[in-house]
Amino acid sequence: MLRTWPRSRRADLKAPPDDRTAKRGARVLRRPGARRRGRCPSHLVIADRHRHQGTDDGYAGVLLDEPLPRPEFVLHDTSGTPYDFAAETAGRLTLLFFGYTSCPDYCPLQLAMLDQVLERPGAPQVTVVFVGIDPDRDTPEVVRAYLDRYNSRFVGLTGTAAQIEAAQEAAGVPPGVADMDPPGEDYVIGHGAQIIAYSPDDLAHVVYPYGVRQQDWVGDLQRLASEERWNARPSPRRGDQS
Repeated sequence: MLRTWPRSRRADLKAPPDDRTAKRGARVLRRPGARRRGRCPSHLVIADRHRHQGTDDGYAGVLLDEPLPRPEFVLHDTSGTPYDFAAETAGRLTLLFFGYTSCPDYCPLQLAMLDQVLERPGAPQVTVVFVGIDPDRDTPEVVRAYLDRYNSRFVGLTGTAAQIEAAQEAAGVPPGVADMDPPGEDYVIGHGAQIIAYSPDDLAHVVYPYGVRQQDWVGDLQRLASEERWNARPSPRRGDQS
């Protein structure tokens, strides 16, 4: 669920000790942000403990030593239809981003940048999925109108607080933390600003923290779309329907 913390605790805020990223050799870093009104107080970024040191790396994002599986969670799209993330995006290059429509900085910049990159001639086919983490304000109608300002093809998902936290946990992303000081409806949320890229092999090999430049996204998406070692669909598991 969306968590709230008194100001005295926020300076020491860390990821939950049972966060799945810790089990996969990754750690969650908190970057301090301005506390003034009108800006997210913080954002949390998944970062691999060590960037892959191979000489053929070249990715602008963090190349993970241990890939993250495409998470399994079900939310609702902006038409109210259940959306099984793993099933709907299986075998496709997918970018997953958790944010909220009232975000004053990170979310608008990330979405606008992705739109500009994906609208370029020759851009690869990419599914962008935005999960609204603020259920009190991120209604399906609000999320749809918000995404349409950037790109009408972006998929928007919503759910209950418990469903959204389960989705974040499945993806290895810490839950958002609301800054309720002062109390009121005009609050901001510290949240993960990273974008997780899932390849057609249904694994995330690269995670993109906030701040990756547009030209770097252009090159990386082309590489992700053509990376042969990551573009083979995994074999169906025993018992799966063909």
